[in-house]
Amino acid sequence: MGGFLAEGFKKPLNEVLEFKGKIKKFDESFAKKVNYKKDEEESSQLRKTKRQNNKKDTFFGGILSLKDGVTNDIYRDIFDLYNYYEKNRDKLSNTFPNLIRMALRLLIDSAKFSQTENIEDYIKLNFSNAKEKLSQDQRTTLNTNGVSENSLASLLHVGAHNYSASSNLEQTIAMSMIIGEMLKTTHKK
Repeated sequence: MGGFLAEGFKKPLNEVLEFKGKIKKFDESFAKKVNYKKDEEESSQLRKTKRQNNKKDTFFGGILSLKDGVTNDIYRDIFDLYNYYEKNRDKLSNTFPNLIRMALRLLIDSAKFSQTENIEDYIKLNFSNAKEKLSQDQRTTLNTNGVSENSLASLLHVGAHNYSASSNLEQTIAMSMIIGEMLKTTHKK
């Protein structure tokens, strides 16, 4: 039976009187197994660190807390519809984002009654103030997707038709961010 030979000792440590009974035989069943990289085949068994998810622009700029009413109900339904789309994107048609954009028009249509009779006036009254509250990244997203005070109403109207432009999800998300910020002003709880 072998053992470690300490420097200056001529016999194994487990046979030295001071260590007798204190040194235990190595038991593999209690050892924690570690997979060390030995070759290319074994290295594929090692777990890799997950990549961070790319920061996605969130719909409506995040969760809104609106006062009770039709506008809040429509907002919540659109938010759920968008989340359903995100989870089931591969099972749905490419035109599904059109529904979300049409719903945004309906949302603005319900929200406008608190201030005015038409969508264009509601946007003129609230867009600039809402845009100032957005982050620089969100404002860049608006600009990149062509969402401005002058274009938002027409983008909402296009959403009511089956044009290919209505399927642009990134633009719809940008529209939702500014709409969300406007709703925070006009329908905040």
